[in-house]
Amino acid sequence: VYACMCDYHGVPYLEEVAWDVDTIYLSHNTKEFNLQDFDHLEQKELVPVVSALEYTSWFTKLVCRSFKLSSDVCDAVLRVLKKSTSIEELVLDGVSLGRDYFQKMALALTSNPKSALNVMDLSNNSMEDRG
Repeated sequence: VYACMCDYHGVPYLEEVAWDVDTIYLSHNTKEFNLQDFDHLEQKELVPVVSALEYTSWFTKLVCRSFKLSSDVCDAVLRVLKKSTSIEELVLDGVSLGRDYFQKMALALTSNPKSALNVMDLSNNSMEDRG
């Protein structure tokens, strides 16, 4: 799936990313996909990594803590929320999300009636409490 997403987004396929997923995540039965494991990549290289989660049912948790995400990566997360039926937990702690993003997130979630998401941690982002 990652290779297809690289082609789709016009980003070079990185063998090290595929190796990490196949060797570290799958062989250790790890269901938590942590973006910090890929913090050495450029933001544009993260887009197909995240986008692959739209089409895989292996991972049940997507985590990113204290790592600023580009708007392209944030958009990829929204697409995952729109399509995923396996992500049960989302942690975006201190990733510089703004109020507009939370509105987009709500729309993404309401457009996915088969979403499995039941836990969200959006700590340390710019969420306002205005009505």
